[in-house]
Amino acid sequence: MPVYVGCDLGTMGSKAAVVDEDGRLCGEAFEEVPLDRPRAGWVEQDPLLLEASAHRVIRRALAASERRDVAAVAFSGQMSGIGTIDENFAPATHYDSWLDTRCEPYIAQMAHAADRVVERSGCPPTYSHGPKILWWQHERPETFERIRRFLPIGSFVAARAAGLSVDEAFVDHTYLHFSNLADTQAGTWSAELIATFGVDPSVLPRIVAPTDVIGTVTHAAAEATGPPVGTPVAAGAGDTTAASLGAGAVRPGRAFDAAGTASVLAICLDGFHPDRAGHTLMAPHAASFPAPTSTSPSSTGEAWRCGGSGTRSRATVRPAPTPPTGRPRRAGATRLRGPAVVPACRAGSCRPRRTPGRAGWG
Repeated sequence: MPVYVGCDLGTMGSKAAVVDEDGRLCGEAFEEVPLDRPRAGWVEQDPLLLEASAHRVIRRALAASERRDVAAVAFSGQMSGIGTIDENFAPATHYDSWLDTRCEPYIAQMAHAADRVVERSGCPPTYSHGPKILWWQHERPETFERIRRFLPIGSFVAARAAGLSVDEAFVDHTYLHFSNLADTQAGTWSAELIATFGVDPSVLPRIVAPTDVIGTVTHAAAEATGPPVGTPVAAGAGDTTAASLGAGAVRPGRAFDAAGTASVLAICLDGFHPDRAGHTLMAPHAASFPAPTSTSPSSTGEAWRCGGSGTRSRATVRPAPTPPTGRPRRAGATRLRGPAVVPACRAGSCRPRRTPGRAGWG
């Protein structure tokens, strides 16, 4: 029976878990990561530091498991922040954390169309991808010229583990609501919203499903992390949408509470039902596509999400259909079938730890 490796790139720490097909935890690891605050309201992280941390916890979790028969690897990650890549798939900027508030003027700028953004994407403009992209486009135009794609941190680390090119950069559909630029129900970028806010569409990556195999582990990644060369790398999912599977919130009416750096109470619905009146966040589920959705009012009243998970699958691999973007899928691309998720931090072990002098949980 092979094992599966899941790694979560959280706000305060990186977590990895190794599980077998029956969901038994074979090994796990956690380490804290720093948040940089260069000035009031600005919160940044170094993408390469986060990547290195992910590599270390995967290697430690595999060592603890004493297993080498890895069937697949996947990454989850914090969702509302956004990173960037240049023409060499290196970071063009720091990772713009969801805790960073410098984009606030662009939240106000998008407010005139907030109802339409909610109707199409599911999430009102907040400290999310749309306003953050606009901040870089208008406040740092010289830097923006070097940016080839905006990517969540989980997608960044997964793509580099598989040695993808810039044109192969991706985001999976569980992050689309936070973009404020997508037709989330269709799983595509919204030409209407992109035009409304004057965003350069060339900086938006292709859209895939969480179970799509986006590539395989490279020699460099194998050396850094431990899974053998050629191990499939699945696209993965946003942390809270992945955690919803681990909590079993996969049928309408089921709810779960995620208590991490932020707290989220989410309820699984039977479809995409945007809240035009209250602007409650609507997010795609990781379980299927087109996806059932969850509504997630948080304890702060904003659309914040967090949590960690390790992913596993029954290892049935099948050809993936044409992605919802309408673009042809790369030859040989596959999708993992039958995904399930187990929490990386289980009761009694790898518990969140309070860090003196820092707000929130690891």
